[in-house]
Amino acid sequence: MGADDTPTSRQGDEIFVHVPFLRSALVNDGASVATVRPEFMCSQTDSDSKIITGHFYFIDIKTQKKILDDIEVDPKKPSFVNVALRDMGPKDDGYGSTVEPNTCMLNYSDKYGAKIGTIKYTTGETSPMEIGGVGDTRLPRRDMYCAGMANGLSLGGEPIDCLNDRNLIAIEPIYLWERALERALKQSGEFRQFTQGTATCIPGLILQDCSEGNCEQKVQEMTNALRHFTRM
Repeated sequence: MGADDTPTSRQGDEIFVHVPFLRSALVNDGASVATVRPEFMCSQTDSDSKIITGHFYFIDIKTQKKILDDIEVDPKKPSFVNVALRDMGPKDDGYGSTVEPNTCMLNYSDKYGAKIGTIKYTTGETSPMEIGGVGDTRLPRRDMYCAGMANGLSLGGEPIDCLNDRNLIAIEPIYLWERALERALKQSGEFRQFTQGTATCIPGLILQDCSEGNCEQKVQEMTNALRHFTRM
């Protein structure tokens, strides 16, 4: 999200996290300015007639962070917002529900006080319930290669892919072997510092194959570089 608006020099090597969002408009039909809370909920019935509820928030696309302040909606013009899913689950599992299915409920205030607004959507209309949650492409990699190991541990920086009592491993495509090596060395040092020198993990790499034509060249580059690296 947002990569198209980022200069090439500032873009990362990979995009890991994908945040689906729905562009929506808040329309004020009243006579005075209203403020809308940046969180709301929607409910719908699934194929088994169970009530499923989603909790949503407004997100700032530029910073990719949740909006914390209320949204001001003028009666003269709509306010456009980007909606993202926080979590979703059955009513019976503690996710609650709106007063009736196929509706969304949001809290707002105007000069008359605090109120709850209900928005009803019908079949064929785009609903926030169709957005989907955040997707992280790193999770399947860790599940595949890190069986029996801790994974996703963050010491304040980028999460560690795989960690056990002996090794700290970075997983990358073969063409990003330099990044993998740099990350494994840096994170192993951070881990040693975090444990105040009481635990040391050997840095390791898991390099995945890629379908690009320069993969063989990258393997040779890595092999030559590491050969010289171990001789120093």
